[in-house]
Amino acid sequence: MKKYYKKFRNIACALMVGVSVVGVGNVVYADTRPGSLDNAIDALREEGLLDEAIASGAVSQEAVAREGLAGGDTSTTTNTPAEAPSDSGESASSSTTDTSSGTVTTAPPKQEKKKTEVVITESEASGKFVTTTAVDLYDTNKKSNKVSALDAGTIVSITAETSNGLFKTEDGYYVDKTKCVTVDEWEAGWQETERTDATCTDAGSVTYNNVNNTEITKTDEIPALGHSYDVTDTKEPTCTEKGSTTYTCGRCGDTYIEETDALGHQEGDWTIVKEPRLFSKGEKVIKCTVCGEVLKTETVEQTCLLPLPVVIAIGVGIVAIIAVVVLKKKKI
Repeated sequence: MKKYYKKFRNIACALMVGVSVVGVGNVVYADTRPGSLDNAIDALREEGLLDEAIASGAVSQEAVAREGLAGGDTSTTTNTPAEAPSDSGESASSSTTDTSSGTVTTAPPKQEKKKTEVVITESEASGKFVTTTAVDLYDTNKKSNKVSALDAGTIVSITAETSNGLFKTEDGYYVDKTKCVTVDEWEAGWQETERTDATCTDAGSVTYNNVNNTEITKTDEIPALGHSYDVTDTKEPTCTEKGSTTYTCGRCGDTYIEETDALGHQEGDWTIVKEPRLFSKGEKVIKCTVCGEVLKTETVEQTCLLPLPVVIAIGVGIVAIIAVVVLKKKKI
């Protein structure tokens, strides 16, 4: 009765942990804690399923050997000491003897896990990239020795790309490619943050930061616009006064005046403005043909060749002579 009870207990234990031929194998293979699988392995052994589970690979021989060495059911299992490791470096193997069936199971020797070296390959690449943050420079593609660093926003030219995520620069150094973007992506990332408009006389500016690293900024200058003048007033010059043209800027209202020289008089021909008489003089003038101002004046001689007093004197003399002659004739 006790034997059947133990058998029932072991099978129930296996079922409680989800043991089937494959399921038990998976649990047994995965759980490597010493002594944790006594009941499951015993249940398979007692049901005659252990060899089948080992043959199918569901249960590893190493797990069976480990459970046996950890001190399984001593009433049914006898452990034999493992041979000492040989000089060749092989791990010791262990064997387990099933006293009920006389079967000896030998676990394969444990082998030391060798460290696999990752092979890093490089493929040809080219282009110009910009660092989005401060980035370290390495002298090998294994990132084993940092030699320098680049500031954010530095342009680098690359010649190769490695399988572990690095760029090789034209100087032979290596940088993390996740911290780089293409020049086109960098230039497309500028966004305006501040603007000062230019005036007619003062330059303006536009400040940007980059979406790839908002701490990086640049400022572009906007040249001064210069005045845009239109004529707002004119004054024509005269013969004696200067002329002027007034200009006003349509943007800021600034004005300035340009003067033009006076035209100066234009002389015409002599014109008699007072006709001469027998015994009185006349007058002639020259006027400006533009403004009509009299520029020159001259007298015109009388038409009689002798002056009036002379003519009067001659007349008086003639009258006197006539009178003397008449008086003489009367005396006779």
